[in-house]
Amino acid sequence: MQNNNDTLDDIIWSIEASPGEFSLGLAMCNYPELRDRLIESLQEKCSLDIRTVALRPDVIRLSDALSKAVGEDSPDALTVSGFESLVRLGDVLAGANLSRDRFRDKFPFPLVLWMDDAVLGKLGRIAPDFENWAGIPSRFEPSDDELLDMLVRNAEALFDEILKPDACLMQSEYPLSSRKSEFLSFLSADLEERALPLSPESDAALQFFQGKDAQDKGCLDSAIQFYQAARSFWKGKDREREGVLLYFIAKCHEGKDDLETAASFFRECTAAFGEHEQIRARCKYLINNFVTFPKR
Repeated sequence: MQNNNDTLDDIIWSIEASPGEFSLGLAMCNYPELRDRLIESLQEKCSLDIRTVALRPDVIRLSDALSKAVGEDSPDALTVSGFESLVRLGDVLAGANLSRDRFRDKFPFPLVLWMDDAVLGKLGRIAPDFENWAGIPSRFEPSDDELLDMLVRNAEALFDEILKPDACLMQSEYPLSSRKSEFLSFLSADLEERALPLSPESDAALQFFQGKDAQDKGCLDSAIQFYQAARSFWKGKDREREGVLLYFIAKCHEGKDDLETAASFFRECTAAFGEHEQIRARCKYLINNFVTFPKR
């Protein structure tokens, strides 16, 4: 794996080698956190004026969106991100392929498009001429430590979201967004490919994410196994995080119509949230109204 700094230097060299001329480059990074840091480094290290554009999800025509962002004051180079969030990604890529000559006319400076593997795959299928025009993508990968750090921090962020003071564990039970699910897919593949040894905390974070992803997809037995594995780490260390896992385990059993087991886990969950009245009330409501068998 080439060092990210070396790859970034290659992009800077290509930008500085063609000022005032159109060129198209692709930069591949699967992790928005890392990508944003790299874009900042690119702007800091390059001597030219590099502007960055984050595409809005409702963009339909790429060239129009970039023209609007640039305005009358053209930069020395432009980096573009946000493709993974586009609602009509296929239409955007197809349009760019059909109108690719307009880019040379409209943008007399280097363009660097940041994409993840999923977007890059669609680019090759939908806009092969546009992709060939750009050449070989520059690939950026997180270090092992960065990968593990992102795993733990994203799991902590999800726990924090669920455990906000006004939370009641509703909000459609916090399904993973499509972007978060994609993040998990990329991360799991990288962890498997690198065969990284996981600390107990990292493993628990991964099991939590895998459990949530399996639950969202309706694979309830798998979800329960993942949640139980994550719970084994948090049990005795953080009662509220264990309570979150108990809650999702209970919801999985409820989804399987195993109401007695669900009620048992809801009761454990209620006990875990001793000082979180919103969640305690939610669990009691579920026990009293969703689970219809005689209470102890």
